[in-house]
Amino acid sequence: MSKSSYFVGEPIYSQLLSFLPKQKVKSIAEHLSSDRYIKRFDSYTHLVTLLYAVISDMNSLREISVGMLSIANKITHLGVLECVPRSTLADANKRRPPEFFEKVYYLLLERYRESLSDSRNRHLDAIDQKLYAMDSTTIALIKAILNGTGQSKADGRHKGGVKAHTIIKVSDFTPCFVRITAAAVHDHTLLSEVNIPENSYLVFDKGYVDYAVYEDFTRRGITYVTKLKSNAKSSNHKDINRLEDKAVLVDEK
Repeated sequence: MSKSSYFVGEPIYSQLLSFLPKQKVKSIAEHLSSDRYIKRFDSYTHLVTLLYAVISDMNSLREISVGMLSIANKITHLGVLECVPRSTLADANKRRPPEFFEKVYYLLLERYRESLSDSRNRHLDAIDQKLYAMDSTTIALIKAILNGTGQSKADGRHKGGVKAHTIIKVSDFTPCFVRITAAAVHDHTLLSEVNIPENSYLVFDKGYVDYAVYEDFTRRGITYVTKLKSNAKSSNHKDINRLEDKAVLVDEK
């Protein structure tokens, strides 16, 4: 059996990177000046490094740095010329504008939207094409060494971590809006940042309560579906005759 160390064909990760339009990514970096004062670890290399970390299920800067060092003789297939030190990666994560990664995401979403999922229903009706769902999830970061982090509560407990606020377009099954905040930030503060097309439908839970934004949705023709809080004051203007559908108990306006 041959023990040659040479690759046969193209590595899988290199094949994945072929879907990433390098020149357009570099154009985004140039437009945002995300490589200003950078000598080696440019935006594209930063992006490739983070993608490698995600695919390899790495959870720390040290793990990324050591992991790439272990395959130093192969990283040229990734378009990376040298392994990134942990300090360099930390500085890049801090200094490089997050808008660079946001624009790359939307670039890829627009480019491959029709190929994202072969299991979705491609015969959606008009409402489904305009339907959006919004929710948040908290990612806990509290460990033994981080007990001092987070916002203190009256009982001495901490709410440490981050919260991801996400809107998914139901017809695509992919996020079209993502905001990362501290875990203690209340959901309703993100409602004012929602920017979806007019005449769309938005579904969210009762954690997103902002009546001024509700009024703005109404003016923009956006239909929102949510639950009323127990202390919300409302009045019924009109009863609507509903069809014989047990799922709908009352239909009022």
